[in-house]
Amino acid sequence: MKTADITRYCVDQILIQKKQPLLVGVIGDSGSGKSHFSDKIQTELRHRNIPFVYLNHDEFLIPRKDREPLKAQTYTTGEHAGKSHWEVLENWFRLDEFERVLADLRAGKPSTFYPYERSSGEISSTARTVPAAGLVIVDTSMCIEHMDFTIMIDTDLETIIERKIMRDADLRHPHQVVEMHRKVQAYLWDRVKPAGADIIIDNNDLREPVVIYPLGERRPKLAIELKKYKAAIFDLDGTIINNMPYHFYGWIEFARRHGVEMDRETFSAKYSGLTTKAILRELFGQETAEAELQKLYEERHKIYWDAVSKYIRSVRGFETLLHDLKSHGYKVALATAASAASRTKLLTHLGVYDLFDVMVGAENVTHSKPHPEAYLKAAELIGVDPKHCLVFEDSPPGVASGKAAGMTVVGILTTQTPADLHQADMLINHYEDIELVE
Repeated sequence: MKTADITRYCVDQILIQKKQPLLVGVIGDSGSGKSHFSDKIQTELRHRNIPFVYLNHDEFLIPRKDREPLKAQTYTTGEHAGKSHWEVLENWFRLDEFERVLADLRAGKPSTFYPYERSSGEISSTARTVPAAGLVIVDTSMCIEHMDFTIMIDTDLETIIERKIMRDADLRHPHQVVEMHRKVQAYLWDRVKPAGADIIIDNNDLREPVVIYPLGERRPKLAIELKKYKAAIFDLDGTIINNMPYHFYGWIEFARRHGVEMDRETFSAKYSGLTTKAILRELFGQETAEAELQKLYEERHKIYWDAVSKYIRSVRGFETLLHDLKSHGYKVALATAASAASRTKLLTHLGVYDLFDVMVGAENVTHSKPHPEAYLKAAELIGVDPKHCLVFEDSPPGVASGKAAGMTVVGILTTQTPADLHQADMLINHYEDIELVE
């Protein structure tokens, strides 16, 4: 079901509720996508000319300057013992005010309050009056017990963190993103997440959310016939390791330090799939001396490694697929632009380094992807005809490389859109989308 269809389904279910006023909570962890779905629901209600009012719990935040002092106060007893008041997100909000407004609207009365202004970090001096309405849409992780109907946006913690790192790559260090979310927002959601909801939307894949309750939707599996192939060749960054958010940060921070403009879109469009040194030559000139290039390489790698080393994890389902392929007698190879040191660290951390029969890195080839050299070299070393090789790739140059090598390519949508990987023979969101069939 596409997002537009899910939105219409949600609105249909809201409109068959008999209670008025009806408080509808669009709930979820920070970064789950609840605000996105809340916006979509509001748009659909306007399209149908259904009157409603909207509240966001962020309108009830305390001033930004009042949050930092919360770090100096510590709970000594109770469920939060040992935590600072800053780590308990309820302390960031004027919850009494939020609950008063909700109570007014439930009673069919208008309600007036002074909203928080994100631009200034202060409470507005201009009051907002919310008129009485038969339908109230509330974007919230708070006061869920006051809602009459809930739509829960369910997204894995690690997926949320990866999205936040990519979103905030030009604003803060990944460690700050991770610490903030784990200590504060995730701590709240772990405590308040309800056991169920009227509608639950799995939003782990932004391109293809599904209604897991009450419709029980599941994404269809991609069937791969084992007898068609004899080997699987994987790219590394973004394909095995979900480390692209850290790469984005590493390049953006490195470019900032050198006065070079760089953002996620520029990196994806111009440099995805290239080796680090190839990117550095693009940035600093093809004639850059090797010694200087190596110095820049080490600087950029340190920024990236300092960010990623604490939070390495594979793309969902990778280890299971790898073990299944090996148990069926498949040869498994790696074809990557990553350095020997980097791939050894990453794959050793995952515990899968010894499962690869062959590894082809930047030091083994003359040409970068989209040239097919890396994949052809891997096929040669494992002794398998290219037509019997299955390639897994996340970037357009990588997909083009595998296709040019005469192999079947599975595009994995960790960093790109389906349109970006249109050359791939098959597309998956993660490895749990695959079903190996005899």
